[in-house]
Amino acid sequence: MFFLALLAVTASLLLLSVCFIAVWSATSRPSVTLDQSEVTVKAGETFSKDQVGYTILHARTGDLTIDDSRVDLKRAGDYTVRYQLRKSALEKLVEHFSPNPSVEADLTVHVVDTDAPSITLKKDTVVVGVGSTLKVEDLVKSASDSTEVTTTFEDGKTEMKFDAPGTENVKVLATDTGGNQTSSMVTVIVKDADLAAPVILGAEYTVVRTGDAFDVMSGVSVTDNSDDAPQLAVEPQSVDTSQPGDTTLTYTATDALGNTSTVQRVVTVSSDVAQYQGKNFAILWDASGVTNQPYLVAVNRQQNVVTVYQQDSDGRYTVPVQVFLCSTGTDTPVGRFTTEERYRWQTLYDDSFGQYATRINGHILFHSVPYFTENPADLESEEFNKLGTTASLGCVRLCVADAKWIYDNCPDGFPCVIYDDANSPGPMGRPEGIQIDLSDTSKKGWDPTDPDPSNPYLTAAATSENAGAGSESKTSGGEDADGSAGTDGGSDSSGRTQDGQAALTAADVSRILNED
Repeated sequence: MFFLALLAVTASLLLLSVCFIAVWSATSRPSVTLDQSEVTVKAGETFSKDQVGYTILHARTGDLTIDDSRVDLKRAGDYTVRYQLRKSALEKLVEHFSPNPSVEADLTVHVVDTDAPSITLKKDTVVVGVGSTLKVEDLVKSASDSTEVTTTFEDGKTEMKFDAPGTENVKVLATDTGGNQTSSMVTVIVKDADLAAPVILGAEYTVVRTGDAFDVMSGVSVTDNSDDAPQLAVEPQSVDTSQPGDTTLTYTATDALGNTSTVQRVVTVSSDVAQYQGKNFAILWDASGVTNQPYLVAVNRQQNVVTVYQQDSDGRYTVPVQVFLCSTGTDTPVGRFTTEERYRWQTLYDDSFGQYATRINGHILFHSVPYFTENPADLESEEFNKLGTTASLGCVRLCVADAKWIYDNCPDGFPCVIYDDANSPGPMGRPEGIQIDLSDTSKKGWDPTDPDPSNPYLTAAATSENAGAGSESKTSGGEDADGSAGTDGGSDSSGRTQDGQAALTAADVSRILNED
């Protein structure tokens, strides 16, 4: 009987427990309910787990956790955000008997992408050689989107091979994770094998004043026989101008077919830089040890300009006083020289002759434009009209007046510097050239600036002078030089020849010819 009574009590207790659980589950069990079951978000925009409303029953807000770690806003797709209440032991027990209402709720986040990506190519046209393989990464400068982007060719591949010469329009695609696409076209020119390297121009020796800014790419360019836009790089990419010294720059040019060339350039930072008429210019030479010489003559080989300097108060040749137009040649040497002997007439190459010649070094001289014979009326007029261009066989050609100025005013052994500067002719600029009218037989064979009394141009000069026109040669201060006199008809400080005839300058003749 006792056993049956115990069994009845146990059954009653179980029944009461079930009833309690049923009543508790229906009226007091914690639950969370979302205001909406799904939300749509545009790729790249923001999503907050708190932007969806929810209701909690029979629990504290602090018992709720929200897991949005699966949401990737950079990739289109559907993602689940789980809202979950912390479970007690009783709640875990109740789940076995009454699964509703739930202590969990799921929100579906739809990440959508409707915008096409953007794509920028490095070039609109590229040149490759026959047999070359072109990678899409070699063409694309950038591709961007709110989601991940892949770039391919139209066939979906990332490489293309070109086996025959010709021109082909190639489509490059940018595709995002939403399947949106943007295309861009590039023209591929396929050429037969090219082994010629690009040519770097303008990377010449340069002097910069201490503290001045210097652009390593200014004045430097590159050309190529097959690539219209070869790449040019330089190392180092800047020059420290805060302290004097030399920096060696290495320029490297690469064309589309991978041919490369390199050029080295020395940039000297120096405090020996003068100023003329408000403009800075570099002193490219060392005049230390030079004494008893009133002038230094500097030849800019690239600009075909001669500038004459006199000494400043510190004994440096920084004060420009004369400028002449000249013609140098590909064999004209660069460097610093001490001039040697001089000649009233000097035999030149090919049985030609030059007036007022001064030996710079070896067979290199200052001299007039060549003559066919040792006769001032037998000038090679076509060569005269080349002054200002690279036309000599190595010597420095000048008009007679300018060659004579050096001959008359610069003593034996005066210093001479020949250098290259593509950016600036010099502090006094570049004089205008004189052109002889080859059809004017009355003056044919004469240098217009020659002070010889028989020069027919002198008549025009005298007429212009009598009319009061007047003219001065281009000097920095309008003063006459007082150097040593030359021989065979030199000029005195008044600017006239020793027989009283007016001495023509290049500026005089240019004015006279323009008046004609």
